[in-house]
Amino acid sequence: MLFLAVLVSGTAGQPGQIPIPIGTDEIHPLVIEPGQAKRPEKVWRHIQCVAFVSSLGPPVTLIKDADVDILKGRANITSVRLADSSGVTDKVVNILRTLPKLKHVEFQEVNITDEGLRKLATIDSLERVTIRYCPISDAGVGYLAKLPRLKSLAVEQCPIFGTCLRQLEQAKSLRKLSFSETNVDDGIAGDIAKMKQLTDLDLSYTDITGRTLTALIKLKRLERLNLRASASLEEIDAFHRQRPQLYIKGW
Repeated sequence: MLFLAVLVSGTAGQPGQIPIPIGTDEIHPLVIEPGQAKRPEKVWRHIQCVAFVSSLGPPVTLIKDADVDILKGRANITSVRLADSSGVTDKVVNILRTLPKLKHVEFQEVNITDEGLRKLATIDSLERVTIRYCPISDAGVGYLAKLPRLKSLAVEQCPIFGTCLRQLEQAKSLRKLSFSETNVDDGIAGDIAKMKQLTDLDLSYTDITGRTLTALIKLKRLERLNLRASASLEEIDAFHRQRPQLYIKGW
């Protein structure tokens, strides 16, 4: 098993080391870059969380769909992160669909499209999906409403407008939602008011105003709300007076 040594305070102020098994949680995933030597199967038996990232070089080498083949059929993998590569496409989802215990997937700046999200929506074990800087639309995000265990969805820095909420309303297990740094504006007001199951919502760096905040009053289960660089301070203040127990970030 691979370990990461972390310094902690030891006896009499002397530093000690606690070994953290690499790949057993999402904070310390097994990081794979293109061209790395293959790891023995005895290592893979302990791996649950994997992050595929491109090598910054020199020379720069991009992760490709074929690099992810090494995960195919591994029953112990629960989390996969794919980042910073135009070489990762919708084809990678075919590999993810072979992972029976996959709970979390993150796509960041890769070539995942609506078609990839359509196929991703067939992985019933998924609980959390994170998508950043990807060429997707509301139509693709709407497919994810079919995931029966989806608890957390973050679609950030993507060209969406929030019309996918009409489908996401059907995702009854969804509790956390982020549309940070998207094209979302007050056009979501009517649909977001129907998302009564939400406890956490991030609308930071969007173009919403007091109109959307008025709609959010209907979300009685909402506990945390990020409004940084969105509505005006006056509008947020008026909203907070009606929901004083709600934790608001960016106010």
